[in-house]
Amino acid sequence: MNSGRAASREEIRREIRALLGEAEALMLATLGEDGRPDAGHAPYVQDAEGRLHVFVSRLAEHGRNLAARPQCSVLITASPGGNPFARRRLSYRCLAHPIPRTDPQAEKVLGRFRERFGKIVEVLAALEDFSLYRLDVESGRYVRGFGDAWLLDDVRAQGLRPNRPDAPR
Repeated sequence: MNSGRAASREEIRREIRALLGEAEALMLATLGEDGRPDAGHAPYVQDAEGRLHVFVSRLAEHGRNLAARPQCSVLITASPGGNPFARRRLSYRCLAHPIPRTDPQAEKVLGRFRERFGKIVEVLAALEDFSLYRLDVESGRYVRGFGDAWLLDDVRAQGLRPNRPDAPR
């Protein structure tokens, strides 16, 4: 999407929304028991406010890690194609919040998973080891291509600003 011209902040927000809508899964980095990072893969949905949610098994390392240590990072990339060094990508530092199955919000989020991923969600929802998490974005970065990166304050990219080498994340 980087055409060589400067994009407006609203154009960048549209690109971010499009990327979030196109991608079905994210890479999820969590902290292991020993403090070292573990990376996993998880399908995701967004709620009406645009917040990210994952539905993960506690049998998987990332599921156990989120239950014990809520700090995580996610990476969402554009579809393969073009130069992999310049691929559009969105990364967020997040804090994971479990959503108990008894919470009315759980059924709404599971409904979004059903809409997006179909009948498999019913099978997974029947398993006791699967848990829902809301990933609250603390900060983020959107990379449009070489030399074109933006820092974000939240999932809606309201605090969007150019990334500079000396900018705090």
